Amino acid sequence: MGDIIKDLQGYFEKDGKTFELKLPYSWPADTNDLLHIRARISHSENTFLVIKGFCEGLIILNRELIGSVDPNHPFTPLPGSGDDVDLELVLSRVHLDHWLSQNPLFCFTYKRNVIERMEVISREELKEIMETNIHRNFRPRKLEFDTKFLFVGHSHIDLAWLWDFETTYRKVVGTSLNVLNLMREFPEFKFSQTQAQIYEWLENRNQDLFAKIKEVIKEKKWIPTGGMWVESDMNIPGLESIIRQAYYGKKYFKEKFGVEVKVCWLPDTFGFNGNLPQILKKCGFEYFGTAKLNANDTTVFPYVFFLWEGIDGTKIRSYHAPDFYNGVPRFFPDLNVFWRESRVKQKVPCLIFTYGYGDGGGGPTYEMLETLRRLKEKSPDRVEITDLEMAFSQSFESLKEKLPVYKGELYFQNHRGTYTSVSRIKAWNRYLEGLLKVSEALNTVENLKREEDIERCWKVLLRYQFHDVIAGTCIPSVYEKAFQDFNSIKGTLKSIINEFKPQNSSNSFFHPDLSSSVRTIVLRTNENAVKFDGRVYHLQKIDETRKICLLKDINGVGWHSFEFAKKDIGEKPWYEFKEYSYENKFIEVLLNENGTIKSFYHKEMKCDFVKDKWNIFQVFTEKETVWDAWDISRETILGDPQIFTLYDVRKGDEGPVFCDLKLSFKHGNSTIDEVLRFYHDHDFMDLILRIDWNEKNKLLKLAFPTNIDTSEVLYETPGGFIKRSKRLNYKEAPHFEVPGQRWVALWDGKKGVGIVNDSKYGYDCNDSNLRVTLLRSPMWPA
Repeated sequence: MGDIIKDLQGYFEKDGKTFELKLPYSWPADTNDLLHIRARISHSENTFLVIKGFCEGLIILNRELIGSVDPNHPFTPLPGSGDDVDLELVLSRVHLDHWLSQNPLFCFTYKRNVIERMEVISREELKEIMETNIHRNFRPRKLEFDTKFLFVGHSHIDLAWLWDFETTYRKVVGTSLNVLNLMREFPEFKFSQTQAQIYEWLENRNQDLFAKIKEVIKEKKWIPTGGMWVESDMNIPGLESIIRQAYYGKKYFKEKFGVEVKVCWLPDTFGFNGNLPQILKKCGFEYFGTAKLNANDTTVFPYVFFLWEGIDGTKIRSYHAPDFYNGVPRFFPDLNVFWRESRVKQKVPCLIFTYGYGDGGGGPTYEMLETLRRLKEKSPDRVEITDLEMAFSQSFESLKEKLPVYKGELYFQNHRGTYTSVSRIKAWNRYLEGLLKVSEALNTVENLKREEDIERCWKVLLRYQFHDVIAGTCIPSVYEKAFQDFNSIKGTLKSIINEFKPQNSSNSFFHPDLSSSVRTIVLRTNENAVKFDGRVYHLQKIDETRKICLLKDINGVGWHSFEFAKKDIGEKPWYEFKEYSYENKFIEVLLNENGTIKSFYHKEMKCDFVKDKWNIFQVFTEKETVWDAWDISRETILGDPQIFTLYDVRKGDEGPVFCDLKLSFKHGNSTIDEVLRFYHDHDFMDLILRIDWNEKNKLLKLAFPTNIDTSEVLYETPGGFIKRSKRLNYKEAPHFEVPGQRWVALWDGKKGVGIVNDSKYGYDCNDSNLRVTLLRSPMWPA
């Protein structure tokens, strides 16, 4: 709002009391999206502050945080002896996205309206309000069915989404205060909260509140659960990242609270890779739960309680909630109606339901808990107020019949655009995952004692793997901060890598993997060849100071030595390179004059892998919707694409290791500069892309129609690979866009072709036409 409001202040009288409205802001000092209201108010014992209307913020009494307010939580108990107290409201403007919210006079009026809706009521008045609300909205009735309902207080909190992490911290504080206040009013209330990151924020920034939470955890009223550092995406992060989510999450809960978390609860994550059962079991989880598949757009998920079997055969006891995880359960008016209308076909003795407002936090309300209290009075044997860990344990123990088995990935039939939206954060994630791997291996081998730095870097990266963030569905400011933090991580990790230099380090390199078929080595040297493991490898210049070679069959983690070959460097590999063709002893590649590849012939396999043509840049127009960043429609993928057109072709670098063919394409306001890099001693080629993308609501794919006759496509998944059918009825099948990690391949048992990439996760394949989704440009929440 700028300096123009620095001295703005005013006063407003209501009920004989004077309220001060004043700027600048004071809590926290470096945040500029807060509005403050201060007042001196009188109240008696057992009174409640009520603030109605659309506002969100924290309530401070005599400089102590006592509660929070949002549209779903207007009531806050006022502690004290009844003396006059200093009241301060810290209100967020996070939802005031209208242009007027940038106007100080609008903010002043907004605060005045908040005061007009503020009042202090007695406990008796609160009970009357509750009675009216429950009679109007809930009306608890005695249950007609034998199923037992286990109710779990919870607040799913998006660590970032339409707000940034700093705003989330305030939401966490407010939710925690709401829960603690409710625990004093309802002794039977239990609350389960996930995400170790939330607790660490409170521990570091609000130790008084953290101490109060620790006390109710000891009393087993507040139960840490979920087990992960954050509620991460489960398709984009790699294997080590998912393991670290569990490792740091479970470690934190164990060290801080003495709690061994057994339930992995991911209610809102956008699908679950097929290797997750094995990962969870080996990380010490006994149960897995979600609710997200309720939002499938094609088929209904068939089970509530089931055994989820992963790609290696590992099974984990799993629960899919038959209702959504957020807010007031839609069946609260009448559980009998819910059960009669439910899509649940599986006969089960009990059901688990979480209640409490989420996404933006808040948690349960007075009305919810009063309703549950009355439900339990009417059906004491059918309603239980419990926590998530106990609910899972109790439920699976009560299941007498053999559980059905669901095999493979839990593919979410929705939000397929999240594999690609905001590609830059996905590229950073892949890069930092690799850098962490190298840094940690080097730190371990050389005992550099940089474990604390590495853990700090891991935790920052894990935070940005929260499902809304890495999916590309947050507001831009979240990503601006992410890229700043990523550069900081990069600097720390590079310092670790550069810290240790072995003797004769100019003739050594560090290898972070147990094995590798091909590894690119970059050297600063004037020599022309190196000798490694008995073989001579030529070097080729890539810029003024560096040269590269491709080494084969490197085994073992650690330092490996080589020597420069000054004599007997052997003949350079044979190849033939023309403007539209390339050939070496392994492959022959022919191009069309429009820049597409018309033949990729493998000499040993005696197969031309190209069907029609490769290297087709396809542009699809997407309809603008309220879920732009999330969704790709079936109609988009089925539509006729527009094609980038070639406007320039020329030879690039050429030497003893590789040669480059440079192609330039254009479409609309965008251009693509592509380098086809052919390696003389290998049977693969690189495609190096630089894209200047200036389109709105467009999607870009790169297509490779192949001649491989097989019914299945292989996709890398964290820690393994998954097989999916390639012969889909696209008008019905939900798998028209699917997630994969670094590679996708077609293999008929004798021969095959694959695509390996450094930062992409969205694919599709129909009738052997492999396509990688390169970019999307959704407009919201941009």
